[in-house]
Amino acid sequence: TGHTEMDLYPTLKLLRQAILDYYAGKQFKELDTHVYTGSTSDGIEVDLEKPYAGLQRNIQVLGATRDTNYLGTYPNFRLRQGKDELVIVYGVNHQLTGKATYSSISAYADKYRWFGVGTKLSTEFENSARDYLPADQYPDPNIDLLYAIKVARDCSGELHCLEVNQPTFLDLWGNPYPTNPSCSLDHLETPEIDPSPFNIDQEDLFFLFRSYMEPSTLVAPDDNELLYDRAIYFGPYFEQ
Repeated sequence: TGHTEMDLYPTLKLLRQAILDYYAGKQFKELDTHVYTGSTSDGIEVDLEKPYAGLQRNIQVLGATRDTNYLGTYPNFRLRQGKDELVIVYGVNHQLTGKATYSSISAYADKYRWFGVGTKLSTEFENSARDYLPADQYPDPNIDLLYAIKVARDCSGELHCLEVNQPTFLDLWGNPYPTNPSCSLDHLETPEIDPSPFNIDQEDLFFLFRSYMEPSTLVAPDDNELLYDRAIYFGPYFEQ
């Protein structure tokens, strides 16, 4: 469309530094954001590229459609109970810039089974960047177009926080699965994979960022006109 978010890049860098300053002294690792790629348990490449690109490359694109972008983080990380670990996810609120009808950040666990364990929508991002860049010190109104969400095992009631905890997997009617709490049916064709019950303490986590339907086109915004959402892990996991 020619309408980009690039003029917000200096403000985004300011927010990044403010987050690092807020958690100064903690070990950290900045995660990379790119079009999500992965593989299934039997080694099939999965690339959530746009559908035509996937068809041309003869790769599995799963649920990728033209209504949204699929950006993911790498490397995977863990948020373990009792450990001083958290992630700050931050970026531009694509809904407020007009690049998306709405957007979301979603946390997934298990690099093969991809269990969704939490989502925040852009309608919940409001004023969250001000947790790090308060208006009395940084009056720039561009800051209000950004967001910063904490992701942790325990949010302790914090407003701008996504609590990632042991999920209860429900059926379409909202009832827990009584006979298969471990989702071990996933492994009928791949018995070499451990069908042990899901334990989020032992699972690799990653994020998917989606930007749904730019209002002016009613399809996903062009990646080249977006500032990619970002994530910073704070904790000891990568120092092991």
